[in-house]
Amino acid sequence: MNNLYIEIKNKLKDLCCTLFEDIFIEAMSGNNATNTTIYSQRLFDEIGGSSSVPTVEEPQVVRVSTPPSERIMFITFSTGFPITEDQLREYFVGMHRDCIERIDMQEIKPPERQSMSAKIVFNESETIDGILGGVENVSLLINGVHVQASKEI
Repeated sequence: MNNLYIEIKNKLKDLCCTLFEDIFIEAMSGNNATNTTIYSQRLFDEIGGSSSVPTVEEPQVVRVSTPPSERIMFITFSTGFPITEDQLREYFVGMHRDCIERIDMQEIKPPERQSMSAKIVFNESETIDGILGGVENVSLLINGVHVQASKEI
């Protein structure tokens, strides 16, 4: 690897000296071409001809985060058939592993006795696409209870 770096550096140095030699000749019109070539070689050494070999680092993976608003699935439940947050989490994690950022259950206010909906923020929007399978909403069976799932718009 180090030999390859040195070889590439030398080829670039030779190429730059050749490409820019005429510019240096014009700029240094009083000097002869040999002195200009030596000067251009020295200039390249100062600018980019470092003899140190850089260390090779592992490539960095850059993940572009999808905004939470594009990773939300809206779930609705039927009256009399309650679903808990733990049941929702168990169902989706069972199918898609560690896929949930958070679950926001609808707050229960009297006279209601159960949450009627939930918003699930997934780690990746592709999880929602996989669940919906290209349709706008789907009916899911979670612990024997039917729920409706759709991407929040």
